[in-house]
Amino acid sequence: MIAGLAIAGLAIAGIPYTKWFKWVWPLVLIQIAIGIIFLIIAHFIQNGPF
Repeated sequence: MIAGLAIAGLAIAGIPYTKWFKWVWPLVLIQIAIGIIFLIIAHFIQNGPF
């Protein structure tokens, strides 16, 4: 449902999906990288449920 709303919003704004995807993909990769870094740090300082 969320993806449908995003595509509808892009259509209303006149932004092609491929252009939006090329713009948003690096941001997604950065967020994933930051998440992995924080998980590694939490593991090494033994912070977590285990």
